[in-house]
Amino acid sequence: MDVLHTPRLRLRWFTLADAGFVLQLVNDPAWRRYVSDPGVRDEAAARSWMEGRLLAPYGTQGHGFWAVQHRASGALVGLCGLFKRDSLPALDVGYALLPAWRGQGLAQEATAACVAYARDVLGVARLLAVTDVDNAASARVLEACGLRHVDTRVLASVGEPRPTRVFEITWPAPADDDAAIDALVTRCAHALVHHVTALPFFFTPEAAIHLIAADGAVTTTDPRGLMAHLACGDGLAGFQATDLTRSGWRHGALAQRRLHGRSTLALQLLCRDGRWCLTALAWQGPD
Repeated sequence: MDVLHTPRLRLRWFTLADAGFVLQLVNDPAWRRYVSDPGVRDEAAARSWMEGRLLAPYGTQGHGFWAVQHRASGALVGLCGLFKRDSLPALDVGYALLPAWRGQGLAQEATAACVAYARDVLGVARLLAVTDVDNAASARVLEACGLRHVDTRVLASVGEPRPTRVFEITWPAPADDDAAIDALVTRCAHALVHHVTALPFFFTPEAAIHLIAADGAVTTTDPRGLMAHLACGDGLAGFQATDLTRSGWRHGALAQRRLHGRSTLALQLLCRDGRWCLTALAWQGPD
């Protein structure tokens, strides 16, 4: 599935059919020097590594490392995306390109698009990035995209006792809980129409989705199933992300919002670890 486009690039989900490209990428000397050596030496190992490292987060987190494809030629040139590692407190942006595609500004183009995606689509208030202390080229890309160097530390997730440079960019957070809820509802409604691959980011893993057709038939699914439903082009008949009347309430860590126009969207929300997220969504189609 496509995630976003830039003037020269298409960022999409990886598939197992990309195993040959991934094998080449993770065995590039720059990857093995600056990222890691995952021990992937054939396409079977590449597919296994992809399933856990690249593919799984798409359906559970609503983001990940995406394939970067050159739009004019159709060639895969690298990867870029947003990843949450245990050793950092916020999402980080990362990229890697094959040697033939470096030096053309493509890394900056892809990274800038991912930074904008984190801010505008996901709505995060803080985004990180990491580079090897000797990787001056990557540092320049990050700085050109607005990130600044804030720390140098050893990250446990890297797997080696080597220092890593940490970069950061921040944006204003919502002023209070009500503003945070309104922002979340707005981003979710926008994603339902324009960025379906981001939907799992807004929900708790156990969230319940109920789609109610005009004849009363109910389809019950989860955030991954909702994403698949929308990606297949089935859509939510009569739903538009704009011109909707809103109502709702908040009590402590619980909240509810209703958006209604030609169809109705009911959302239940929970504040967990300081972050508002969706625990349920019900959509009633137009009569």
